[in-house]
Amino acid sequence: MASSDRGQFSSRFGFIMAAAGSAVGLGNVWGFPTQTASNGGAAFLLIYLLMMALLAFPMLVAELTIGRYGQSNPIGSLRKIWTNNRLLAVLFGTTAMLTASMILSFYAS
Repeated sequence: MASSDRGQFSSRFGFIMAAAGSAVGLGNVWGFPTQTASNGGAAFLLIYLLMMALLAFPMLVAELTIGRYGQSNPIGSLRKIWTNNRLLAVLFGTTAMLTASMILSFYAS
């Protein structure tokens, strides 16, 4: 019989480090220095940081909020918060899972 207990981080620092490691990703580790060197240095860095503040951080907060509230996979969490149209919630959750799978397959090849 499967347990319904979900693992949790033991400290805030551990969670922050895991989130930062996930956000950085392999593409940024290798791509960031190359892009900075070949595309104008400081101008690229300013635009990169601006996009991180305007797009990436709000999306991270939204994803964490949905995940914390739903305590489930993307499909289950979206179905729990999106009660008006469950079919659309399932579609968005499935799209999120497929997108993550495609990104992982890109880095694996």
